[in-house]
Amino acid sequence: MIHLKQIHSTRLPFCFVSGTVLFLLLSAGVLPAPASADDSYIRGYAAAVLEREFNIPPGSADVQDGVIRLNLSSVEPEKHGTVVSELLRIQGVARVEITGEEEKDRRETVVSGQREELKPEVTAQGKTGDYMQKSRGSRREKLFAPLIADALWPHFELAFQFYGDDQNFKNTFAPVFGEMMPLYRDGSVTEGFWQIAAFGTAAILHDLDTSSWDLVNTDYRFGVALTFRKNDLSGVARVLHHSSHIGDEYLLNNTVQRNNFSFEASDFILSYDLKEWLRVYGGGGYMFSPDPKDLDPIFVQYGAEYYSPKTFFSGRVRPIAAVDIQNWEMYDWGGHISLRAGVQLESRNTLLNKINILVGYYNGKSQRGQFYQESDDYYHLGAQYEF
Repeated sequence: MIHLKQIHSTRLPFCFVSGTVLFLLLSAGVLPAPASADDSYIRGYAAAVLEREFNIPPGSADVQDGVIRLNLSSVEPEKHGTVVSELLRIQGVARVEITGEEEKDRRETVVSGQREELKPEVTAQGKTGDYMQKSRGSRREKLFAPLIADALWPHFELAFQFYGDDQNFKNTFAPVFGEMMPLYRDGSVTEGFWQIAAFGTAAILHDLDTSSWDLVNTDYRFGVALTFRKNDLSGVARVLHHSSHIGDEYLLNNTVQRNNFSFEASDFILSYDLKEWLRVYGGGGYMFSPDPKDLDPIFVQYGAEYYSPKTFFSGRVRPIAAVDIQNWEMYDWGGHISLRAGVQLESRNTLLNKINILVGYYNGKSQRGQFYQESDDYYHLGAQYEF
């Protein structure tokens, strides 16, 4: 058992340097402009979105050279902005042009491509269309995008983890069940958007080297969040509860002392899209009502994410990579580094949802609350699903 104040001093700096080098190498090939998806792919994807989300007949859209020409004569004008926002998310779309009988009395609405800011469009009836500020933040998406390298961020994931030097585990199954559930959203006077959401996460660990795949530990997090986005800037403020529960099978088969580990906390994270392909974020938080009571309360979190502007297999596969670093006062400002790299599947067969296939490496203090005084060193293979 490692003392609470002892940090993983030799590996953490090495992993930080190696992780940073890996991240830069992965980013080295991102300068070429993204390849355009062919018109047949865009036409099929757009037809699926229109029919599923808005009950619009597939024949209402025509595609030529990446430009979608859309007849919305059967759709209420105040919904036009939402329809356009969804179509602009399709890889390869240059712009969306709205046509129809109701447009004759005014200019044709032209909304430019994914790399430009979407401005609110005044409809024929004088109402403001509900455009998101960025194409990555459509009405169906969360205003604050998930942190893909943070193991305790609310998401669904099935993962295998291999521990290198750990004396307790070797091969483990580590599923995560969680989601950020939007409850209310509105605009602001600064033309941004804010949203109230509830979230919950259950991070589970099973020992695959036991006959019954013993349940080792489960960590629960739940709370409420306030998120916002304006152009390239987004943020989240949360109030949460975290508790950790050791598995009965693990207790029966091992001589361990159970820790009653739990806390409440508030945190705040700001995120900025430096480029379409590069996101950086940082923030921190404060624990209150910790158990054990002598835990120092302050922690910081920061990292970066890379989304390749170039896709493969007709826009269905996008390389991605991420690094997440956390430092905690209770570890004398030691902490952990989490690296993830892989691909994001954006097939029209999954419609507007995303699936991330990721390999990774984790080094630092254990995020399993029952083992918070120990250090972890493991490799990761998992699949994340985002609603």
